[in-house]
Amino acid sequence: MEDDVYKVLTPDLYRRNLFRILGLPVTAAARDVQRREARRELEARLGLPTPGVSGGILVLDPPPTPDEIRGALARLHAPLDRFHAEFFWFWPIGEEPDPALR
Repeated sequence: MEDDVYKVLTPDLYRRNLFRILGLPVTAAARDVQRREARRELEARLGLPTPGVSGGILVLDPPPTPDEIRGALARLHAPLDRFHAEFFWFWPIGEEPDPALR
C-alpha cells in the first residue's frame, strides 16, 4: 500500500489527475463517466476524430491525447486511483461554483 502512495506523489500529480484529463468534476457520477465512454467509443467506431477535453478546471495545454483519455477512463474505475484523484483535486463548496475556479 505504501508503494501505491509513492506512485501517486510525483511531480506530475496534477498533470495526470483523472478529473483534469477528463474535464469532469470530482462529483461526476458513474453515469456521467459511462456517457463519456460511450461517446468516445461511438466516435472511434465512426472514424471521427475525438476532440480534446474542453471545459473543466485548469484545461491542459497541450490537450490530452486519445490514449491519455482512454487511460484516465480506465483508471477512473479503479477505486484507489479514483480516491487519489479525488483527494488531490478541487471539491465544490456549496451549490454555487467557486468564482476563483471559473
